[in-house]
Amino acid sequence: MILNSSIMIGVRYVHSARGNHFSKLVSFASILGMALGLAVLLTIISIMNGFESEIRQRVLGLDGHIEIEIVGASKLERRKLIDLIKSSQAETEVWPAVSRDVLLQSGRSLLATEIRSYSAQMQSVQRDLLMFLKEGNTLTSSSQPFSIVIGSELAAQLGVGIADLVTVISPDPRVTSLGLSPRTKRFKVAGIFEVGMSSSDSRLAFIAEADAARFFRLDDMYDRLDVRLLDPAKASDFAKTIRGSTKYPVRDWTELHGGLFQALRTEKFLMFVLLAVAAVIALFNVVSILMVSVDEKKKDVKILFSMGLTPSSIVGVFLVQGVITGMMGVVLGVLLGYFLASNISEVVFFLENILQFKIFPPEIFYISEIPSVLLLSDFLIVTLAASFLSMLAPFYPALRVARRARVWRESL
Repeated sequence: MILNSSIMIGVRYVHSARGNHFSKLVSFASILGMALGLAVLLTIISIMNGFESEIRQRVLGLDGHIEIEIVGASKLERRKLIDLIKSSQAETEVWPAVSRDVLLQSGRSLLATEIRSYSAQMQSVQRDLLMFLKEGNTLTSSSQPFSIVIGSELAAQLGVGIADLVTVISPDPRVTSLGLSPRTKRFKVAGIFEVGMSSSDSRLAFIAEADAARFFRLDDMYDRLDVRLLDPAKASDFAKTIRGSTKYPVRDWTELHGGLFQALRTEKFLMFVLLAVAAVIALFNVVSILMVSVDEKKKDVKILFSMGLTPSSIVGVFLVQGVITGMMGVVLGVLLGYFLASNISEVVFFLENILQFKIFPPEIFYISEIPSVLLLSDFLIVTLAASFLSMLAPFYPALRVARRARVWRESL
């Protein structure tokens, strides 16, 4: 009965119209401050998740998740390794590839480039390359021999467009009557892609597998096997499995691009800490309003004592008031954060129309809208942490009430 009374009175104090306007303002500010802090925190985390997903898609869009160097491997060894990979992991895409560093020349421009073979086995890369295609066409079985698809920055630096010719210069020499000379071949530009990452757009090109075999004189030899999984997050574990079954060097995308994604995770963590500190500061307003409430309700406390409530019950009243005030901010913040994170593109579009400028110009950021990925784990962690702090915050004011309660009771 006493517990129910503490809860009822605490709830009443939250909605009470009594008290000065300053305490009401502080109470409203504490709820609003916590709500805005949590909403911004959840929104920024979701945007960071979206950017990480977008960058992963662009970085891995034209690469395998795992690379196995098979230089010098026979056709039989290559076939056994491909069968082993496919039997070890369901829904795995594997293809042999040629990857060579060459020079591309057009006029007086000469640029170092990584050139890769392109085949029908690269189904996921074909889809991604088609998505990133800016001009022209991808390579197909009907493409002209010695056609090439190059990155947009590479095309701009060479000053070439669709149907223009570029000279591919291989550092591997060929023997002629005049001695050693670099191997060269003119290729026609069939397509230009734009991934939005300088590492791909400025130094990556694709040629047909048959053209690569003829140009580099490979005789059914390849440089590596590229492996793509349905879930890129499993690449590290699967790479360890492959290492235990082959003598060839194996690298996964976390090793090839680990620095970039580690930097993104560090940035996300720092943003989380900074915004979490802002939310915690807002939580101190809950403590402030309770401290004010304790002094304001001195007469109320004496009346409650006269009605038979114990000091512990009085402490419970202020605990209930503080917890409800804090949880109102948490619930409002999570709902507002979910709304903003789910509709961030519309919110940004609305702000751009009002401010009359692009917040994220597509020509700079290579994105037409702000990406946002909502993760249940992020929302659960933030909600549980904020709820715990909201329940912890009222304890100091409540203990202050407990110390004063005995004095007030004796004064009756």
